[in-house]
Amino acid sequence: MKNILTKEMIRRKSFCIFCMISILLPLTYQIYLNMGNQSGMATLYWLCRYWFYLCAVLTVAVYICLSSSLLEDVDETIAGCRGSGYYQRKGLGRFLVVFILSQAIVFLMMEFVAVRNDATGYALPMLPKMFLCNLLLPLLICLLVGCVLAQWQNQHHSAIALIVFLVMSSPLAEMMLGNGENTNSWGTRLGYMLRHSFAIFYEEANWWPNEQVGLQTEWTRFAVQFFWILLCLGMLCLIKKRKLCISGCLLLACSVACLVYAQLPASTYRHYNSNTDFYLYKEQANGLQEAADIGYTIQDYDLKLDFGRQLKVEGTLVIKAEKPMDAFVFTLYRGYKLKSLESTQPITWSLQDDLVTIHTEKPTEQLSITLQYQGYNNLFYSNMDGAMLPGWFPWYPMAGEKQIYLNFETWNSEYNTYNRIEPAHIRLDVQAPFTLVSNLAQTSERVYEGESDSITIIGGYIEKTEDPVIANILPLNLSVTEERMVELVKDNYQSMCDAMEAYGLDQTLISDRKIILASADLSCNGTGGDVAIFSDYILTSDSGLGSFSNFTKALIIERNKSEVSMVIGGMGLSETPEETLESWSYFSDFPREDLSDAELQLVDLLDAAKDAGKEEQLVREIAAFLISEHEEADEEIFWKELSERYGTS
Repeated sequence: MKNILTKEMIRRKSFCIFCMISILLPLTYQIYLNMGNQSGMATLYWLCRYWFYLCAVLTVAVYICLSSSLLEDVDETIAGCRGSGYYQRKGLGRFLVVFILSQAIVFLMMEFVAVRNDATGYALPMLPKMFLCNLLLPLLICLLVGCVLAQWQNQHHSAIALIVFLVMSSPLAEMMLGNGENTNSWGTRLGYMLRHSFAIFYEEANWWPNEQVGLQTEWTRFAVQFFWILLCLGMLCLIKKRKLCISGCLLLACSVACLVYAQLPASTYRHYNSNTDFYLYKEQANGLQEAADIGYTIQDYDLKLDFGRQLKVEGTLVIKAEKPMDAFVFTLYRGYKLKSLESTQPITWSLQDDLVTIHTEKPTEQLSITLQYQGYNNLFYSNMDGAMLPGWFPWYPMAGEKQIYLNFETWNSEYNTYNRIEPAHIRLDVQAPFTLVSNLAQTSERVYEGESDSITIIGGYIEKTEDPVIANILPLNLSVTEERMVELVKDNYQSMCDAMEAYGLDQTLISDRKIILASADLSCNGTGGDVAIFSDYILTSDSGLGSFSNFTKALIIERNKSEVSMVIGGMGLSETPEETLESWSYFSDFPREDLSDAELQLVDLLDAAKDAGKEEQLVREIAAFLISEHEEADEEIFWKELSERYGTS
């Protein structure tokens, strides 16, 4: 009977198509990528990008092949001597043989590409986990689903179920579900939960992978995949009723447990969540608002951080006031749920959105509090794979009412990268299963300590360096050696300092600082720029480090409030005055009636400077003022004097 079934399988076109596609197509594609000197992770990513479509074809092939016995009315005959579903089970075994062979070839080829093309070899031990989660398990699930549905007696219902499965696990469902405006509505939550239950494939395949954490290997993804595997195995056991009924029920119970685990709150990074906070904060005031003088600071942080499914924080804060006060406010992003807040003094506290308000019974100049909170942000992740926690984001308590999001009339909204705390003593005890780097000095294996105006933690697949300036690199997808990468980063940093000198600007605004590198996702999180300049370090991506406009934007927006200043600030300065002049001339290409008053003012200045032959002089004057320390009232005076000097209205 086995030989007969094997011959029957081989003669079927759907089985032959499965064999050819599952082996030849991925192998051919890998050879093509190898010829283009792609890295191991890049090769895996490009396979992930199109893996759903390959698996969809293979799933249909499995379903057609294994359901043929029902269509040809031979299933009853086989079942009479071998039991129900014998043809499908044995057929699945043949498919699994091809599956194992094809995946072994793909994996070995991918490792070969990594050995041949990767400059560091760093990715080699990381690739198996990424391969398992993003290629092997999704295809295995598709095989099992096709086998289970092929045994459904009603072929119309099984075909519909197959279509539903493929649609819900496709990129189409990814785009349509779980990304609504009202993220707190039950409809949006249910849509996200439904989509997450089918998220067996690599998501956001049109977006370049995060080089800090690799290709989406969170435990929540594994839990969803195990749910489908156990569900299918349980159903296969129940189909064979007699001996395996108990085993089938146990497998189904385990699958439900995996699904419940996958739906629990957890920090994961997906770019389609990038508009979540945009809708939360879209009603906030436009532009960067002047920070109010609150009369107190947090002068000491002693925090214990635990990175698991989400970030857990507990610790002590010491608040110091200029004079006795009985009310203190600090900002903590609403995604972090405050579990407790206590003090040696009698206090009461309340929570509203991102603001925590503490009231004391008596006015006091100093207040020590202990607190516990846990949670996450959709974009600034903090899980077992890595961390993207920039110092300007209130993932930790910041004294006063901070502006989390900036809304602009002249360009896209973005997170406020200008939040800072007053210089404070900071001590962190970090429990993390990954390599991390901080702006604070590492004093022991888990402890980071120092004084700074922020707390930044970047972690994942990173490599610390011995260089006094460059704190870390991201080696997962490097085409050059680690030593060469450090040199390139330092060269880019020096070019930024040289560009400041070309304008006659103060280099110390960006020089003599440590560089912390994050993935390019730092700029894709809606920040509008991936450079943040702090008192003692610069947080950036390697791509952002090569962009002088991002550096200058970080300086200009912080210091300027007038409309025309913000127009220029949104663009930043190019590396040379000549290039800046060219970028500003962009507005001259538009009809005057389509320009705002601020844009018209800039166009008139450029025209007047051109007539006088002083265009570069104008650029340098404006750049020097915008980056200088000044009051908001000085801006109107400056632009008025500049207009009078160049003869504009």
